[in-house]
Amino acid sequence: MSQRIAGFDLARAIAMLVMVLVNFKVAMLSGAVPDSGFGLDLLDGRAAAVFVTLAGIGLSLLSATARLRGSVELQQQVRRQVRRRAAFLFLVGLGFVTVWPADILHYYGVMLALASLLLFWRGSLLLGLALMVVLAFPLALWLGVDYNAGWHWPSLTYPEFWSWAGFWRNLWLNGFHPILPWFSFLLLGLWLGRLNWQHSAVQWRLLLAGAGLCLLAETLARFCTDPLWSVWLGQMSPMPPLPLYMCSAMGSTLIWLVLAVKVASVYASHPLVQQLEHLGRLALTLYLTHILLGLGILDALGLLQQTSLPLAVGSACAYFILFGLFSVWHRRHFQSGPLEWCLRKVAGATRSA
Repeated sequence: MSQRIAGFDLARAIAMLVMVLVNFKVAMLSGAVPDSGFGLDLLDGRAAAVFVTLAGIGLSLLSATARLRGSVELQQQVRRQVRRRAAFLFLVGLGFVTVWPADILHYYGVMLALASLLLFWRGSLLLGLALMVVLAFPLALWLGVDYNAGWHWPSLTYPEFWSWAGFWRNLWLNGFHPILPWFSFLLLGLWLGRLNWQHSAVQWRLLLAGAGLCLLAETLARFCTDPLWSVWLGQMSPMPPLPLYMCSAMGSTLIWLVLAVKVASVYASHPLVQQLEHLGRLALTLYLTHILLGLGILDALGLLQQTSLPLAVGSACAYFILFGLFSVWHRRHFQSGPLEWCLRKVAGATRSA
C-alpha cells in the first residue's frame, strides 16, 4: 500500500497543535508555573512520539514498491532518497538548535539515516529491535551512564551540547529525544506502515493494543513502586524516557493514529477535516515558524518567561489559528509548503505519509 492516507495528515496536524501548546507553555512559563488544571503536562512528549512514528510509517510507504518487487536497484534508490532527506533534516536541525534547544529535527535526521539500513527487514525483526532499543536505555543507565551529565536542569539547558563528548551523549542518551530509546518509535512506524489501514479489523486491533499498552503502563506505575523497579521502569515522564513512558507513549500513539484515520474516513468531505489534513502536510514549515515567528514575536513583546498559563495557551491557539488561515490561502495556490518543497527537492522523494 503506497497511497497517501489522509488520516495520517490529520494525526500530524493534531500533533502539531499539541506541540505548539506544549512549546509555548515551556517557553512562556519556563517550567515555573504549575499546570493549573489544563492537563498539558500529560501531553509532554506525546506529540513528538506521534511525529517520529509517522516518519516511520512514511518511510514504510515510500519503500513499499521496492520492498514488494524485491528489486535491489529500487531498494538502493529509496535508501539514497531517505539518506538525503536525513542529511537535510540533520543540518536544518543543527541550525535550528541554536534558536530552540529542544529541537527534534537533528535527532530525526539521524534516526532516518539509521532507518535507511532497515527498510526491508521483516516486520517481526523490526518489532524485536524496537523492544531491544527500549530496553537498551535503562541498561545503559544501569551500566553507569549519568543521565544528568551535561544538563543545567534549573534552566533546562545543555551547556555541553557543542562539545564533542556532550554532543554525542546528548544525541544518543540524554538529550530531549535521544536515539536510545526514541528510535523505537520510528521502528514501530516502519512496521505500522506495512499494515492495511483501510481494514476495520486492523484498526480495531491496533486500538485495543494501544489501550492495552496504556493500561499496562498505568498499572505498573501504580503498583511497582519498589526503588529497584523504578530504576528500570521509571515513570510517565519523557525525561528520562524509561520503559513505562515508552510503553504509554506507544499506546497513546496507536490510539491517536487509529482515531485520526477513522475520523478522516467518516468525515472525509468535511471542510474542517480537509483543511486540517492540508495543514498536516505543512508540519515542517509550521514546526519551524511557530518558534521563529510565534515565539519570536512574543519575545519582542516581552511576553516570554514567567507569564500566565492562560496567556501561553491563548497565544499558542492564536498562532495555530493564524497559521491555519495561512494554510487556507496556501492550499489554493500550492501543493506543498516551502520547507516541504525544499525537502522533496533535496531528497528527490515521492509523496508518502
